[in-house]
Amino acid sequence: MVDGFYTQLSNVFVLEALRETPDFLVKERTNGPGAKVWGMNLEGKAAYHHLFSLSAGATLQRSMYDKKTTWSSDEALASRKKTRTPNVYGYFMMDYHPTKLMEISMNGTYTGSMIVPHASISDSTVDQNVDSPSFFELGTKISYDFALTQSLNLTLSTGVNNMFNRFQNDFDKGANRDSDYIYGPRLPRTYYMECKISF
Repeated sequence: MVDGFYTQLSNVFVLEALRETPDFLVKERTNGPGAKVWGMNLEGKAAYHHLFSLSAGATLQRSMYDKKTTWSSDEALASRKKTRTPNVYGYFMMDYHPTKLMEISMNGTYTGSMIVPHASISDSTVDQNVDSPSFFELGTKISYDFALTQSLNLTLSTGVNNMFNRFQNDFDKGANRDSDYIYGPRLPRTYYMECKISF
């Protein structure tokens, strides 16, 4: 499946810096210029009996203000590109059943590079537009069903999320951190086990 989209936004909300002191920064949320979002979605699915299935999709898009806009008091950071909106992102999900009782699944998400605002909280730093790295997050899971009785089943599963530990490595720290400077996968590499009883 291939489809396109186009959205025109009027009077987009933006943050404008009103005043700044050594102790605080005052910003006002107000109506800014218009913006446009356009692109295309690509999706597909393949399956072979009950043995194997694969679905995947990707989005290619652009998100642009009609005029340069800045979230900072530094006009040098003004840009037509909307922040925190990658031009490319996608996913895939795969299931494989080597036996009737066993399932191996894998899933992945891709998030392309984007502009992330990094606000200055102390005198030693300045506001920045950071180009985040792209991220590919891969997870896998293995499950096995045990028939305890005719009506009682036990499913044991184990897996790992974010297998390659693709995780933000430049978090702000300390009292003068920018707590909103966060991007990428929510969790680092995580192992887990599950036990489910169904009847």
